[in-house]
Amino acid sequence: MPSRWSALLDVDGPGGHRTSLPFRPPRVLVGRKRNNDLTLPDQNVSSSHCEFVIEGGWFVVRDLASINGTYVNDKRISEARLRDGDVVRLGETKITVAMQGSLRGEVPWTEAWLARWPLFVVAALLLGAGGLYVVHRQQLRAEQALLRAEYASEVRAQLQGDACAVASHAATEMAELDSHIAGRPVPLAAPGQKLPPAAHQAAVELFDLYRRKADSAAHSLDEVSAELQKERDGLERASRLAARLTAAQDRKVAFFVQSQLAERIRTGEALHKGLTTLSQETHLFSQLVEAVSIRGEVSRTTELTAFRFATQGAPDQVASCKADVARSTAGAQGAINGLSEE
Repeated sequence: MPSRWSALLDVDGPGGHRTSLPFRPPRVLVGRKRNNDLTLPDQNVSSSHCEFVIEGGWFVVRDLASINGTYVNDKRISEARLRDGDVVRLGETKITVAMQGSLRGEVPWTEAWLARWPLFVVAALLLGAGGLYVVHRQQLRAEQALLRAEYASEVRAQLQGDACAVASHAATEMAELDSHIAGRPVPLAAPGQKLPPAAHQAAVELFDLYRRKADSAAHSLDEVSAELQKERDGLERASRLAARLTAAQDRKVAFFVQSQLAERIRTGEALHKGLTTLSQETHLFSQLVEAVSIRGEVSRTTELTAFRFATQGAPDQVASCKADVARSTAGAQGAINGLSEE
């Protein structure tokens, strides 16, 4: 007999990508990687982002500790029961839930029974053999205790990395260069004249200082990018471990910890963006000094005199980044110590 209940996942992705997928019990795993049941070509979707499952007679969506979160009707959730017409958003992708049949949001007892009958059989066997049941429960507790320890170890390893800290050396170097630059005017020749030799040498030295500063900022970008990639990979590993935790309290703790790890990454990305702008501005200004003061391109004098740096210096950016990362780190560290011992 055909089922009286089914759900269809209507997918509306970025760039006009549209598709539909019928829900097939017991779950549909959604993410960016190809090994998911539903693969989404969305860069803002995590490798394993969320799952759709049947639990307790309800159709449920559960976030798998994704970086950018899962939303139901524009409200961020860790997990939520779904009803007909609900819209689940992941990154730039929207999944509309279309339920069919006589029920809305609940699974008929016949279908629930078919999805769970192996568990009922196992439970009956365990209850019939009390000693084996106790042993089985103890094994489950031991497995979860090991999993909690593995998850906590992975998170603590991630907290050792810091995209802000790796930029500290470059920030110190740029601050030293700024101390040499400070107070030095840009030598400009009078109309129709050339710079005197001493002024020309001063322009060459100033150009070299700005060029070195731009190079230092660019080098720090490579280091920050490498550290951010390590943190993203670590977050993915931690997410996979968190998805295997079964206790409700453990899952809540893991959800908060994952959000703090993701916040650390966003802070590092903001630093990377700021240093990129600083590198570009410094490089442009060094080119203007070279063009006007060294090569005598008078036509660019107005551009040089009107130039203003719009970005904070590297030391200020790194200090702000470190402060934000310290807060996220403290939150994650405190939460990881609160994992349930049950």
